[in-house]
Amino acid sequence: MAERGLELSPAHDLIVSSGIVAGRDAFSQLMGGPEEQRPTAIICGTDEIALGIMSEASERGIDIPRALSVIGFNDSSFSAVLSPPLTTIRVDADEIGKSSALALLNLMGAKTMVQVTRITPELVLRGTVAPPDKL
Repeated sequence: MAERGLELSPAHDLIVSSGIVAGRDAFSQLMGGPEEQRPTAIICGTDEIALGIMSEASERGIDIPRALSVIGFNDSSFSAVLSPPLTTIRVDADEIGKSSALALLNLMGAKTMVQVTRITPELVLRGTVAPPDKL
């Protein structure tokens, strides 16, 4: 964002509970201000929150992705079948589980060691992102 001269507004950094209703509520908070202060993209902590964002946007006649881009997280099974299909970030849950189990076994075996494990997420581009009409 910095490379493109964009900043994240602290007012847009929301902490919400999980779920579709939380996404709908977050949408209302984000879009409640003056039009020039509304975000052109929303990155959600879960796909369920993103679904709530999309649902509320649809009810208000806001076109995704032309007027608002939405990105979820987790690549839930429903993400690809939404209309439009949800762009999301996929993480390798199996790899996270294996790394966690190995760390636990090492701790239980009194093998104390510091280990950093990087599990690279993957951006899954689908139909909910587009360049904004305005900047």
